[in-house]
Amino acid sequence: MKNQDELLQRLLRAAARAPAPAEAAAPWAASRCVAERLPSEPTDLRRRLRLGLSCASLILAVTVVVSLLALAGQPGMEVALPNAEVNLVLSQ
Repeated sequence: MKNQDELLQRLLRAAARAPAPAEAAAPWAASRCVAERLPSEPTDLRRRLRLGLSCASLILAVTVVVSLLALAGQPGMEVALPNAEVNLVLSQ
């Protein structure tokens, strides 16, 4: 145990004599440099992707609305064929 205490004391004395580390650069400096290199205005590809996503979202919304309106107009029609089969089997 004494040997370990002596080693620990030597390590602590050596750490106290070590020079202080130099000031590190700000952590946000690298990301700020990268942000300055990125174009602030969207490129042609980004505009096309944004337009495509907008069109796809609009088509999806219209499809959902039309489907819900079609289901609300004729309740029960989605199970008409299975009901006919069940009735046919039960009537035999």
